[in-house]
Amino acid sequence: MSVLVLISIFSLFNFSCSQVRKTTNLDGQKLTKSEISALLYSLEEEKLAFEVYDLMYEKWGTMQFGNIRQSEEMHIAEVQKHLAQYKIPYQILEKGKYQNAELQKLFNQLVAQGNISELEALKVGATIEDVDIFDLQKLIKEVENPAIIQSFKFLECASRNHMRAFIRGLSRYSFEYVPKYITKNQLKEILNSDHERCGMMR
Repeated sequence: MSVLVLISIFSLFNFSCSQVRKTTNLDGQKLTKSEISALLYSLEEEKLAFEVYDLMYEKWGTMQFGNIRQSEEMHIAEVQKHLAQYKIPYQILEKGKYQNAELQKLFNQLVAQGNISELEALKVGATIEDVDIFDLQKLIKEVENPAIIQSFKFLECASRNHMRAFIRGLSRYSFEYVPKYITKNQLKEILNSDHERCGMMR
């Protein structure tokens, strides 16, 4: 199979490949099954964030969704970089469709909630960043490849910035977001910290 090239998510929606092998070699290096699974899960999770934010921006025109959806495209490319480098076959389904059943369920729930009102949409944004931070912290512990860890830390850093943006949006409605995945102390630490220059980590 030829090396996958990094192209935009829009042209990748119809791209498909065969099943992933347990390990993949690159110049004597190997990715473990856990690392491959982590990359594939992260790819779909970033796809979910992009697609939900895209729909919410079309629905409400809220600045946070317009800005952050662009960041999510870069996050997708960040994960694809490793998949291409290690020649890992993968598939991106059409918009709104996910191979992971839990992500499919989450997408459906969040879109339904976000369509109710702008306030509910902003809650959805905070929830996505909440679960992203939680999952990335878990994935970082499951991988050993330094480059993948660095990318996941970059994504986590960006999610912290996105969380700050959505919380600012919620403050216009005097709504206090209570995290469902990360701890209250973790959220407090994020909100008490300044905007981060995540690109400096790469």
